[in-house]
Amino acid sequence: MEESAGFIGEIKSGNIRINVNKFGSSMYLDIRKYFTNAENQLSPTKKGISLNKEQFLEVLEFLSAKKDEIIKLL
Repeated sequence: MEESAGFIGEIKSGNIRINVNKFGSSMYLDIRKYFTNAENQLSPTKKGISLNKEQFLEVLEFLSAKKDEIIKLL
C-alpha cells in the first residue's frame, strides 16, 4: 500500500503535484497530474511517473545536462 511521506510542491498550471511516497519499504518521488473530483477535491490520475532515488538522480542529471537543448525544442 502506498502512503504519502511528504508533499513537495504543486505546479498549478497543469494540476501537477510532486510527492514523496512510501510503497512497501521503498521511497519514490511521484510526479502526477491531478483533477478536481465531484467533491471539489484534487484526485490523482494515472498520468504520472514514480521514480526511486537512483532513477530520480539519473533523470535530474540528464535534464540538467540537456536543459538548453530542451528549452530550444520547446
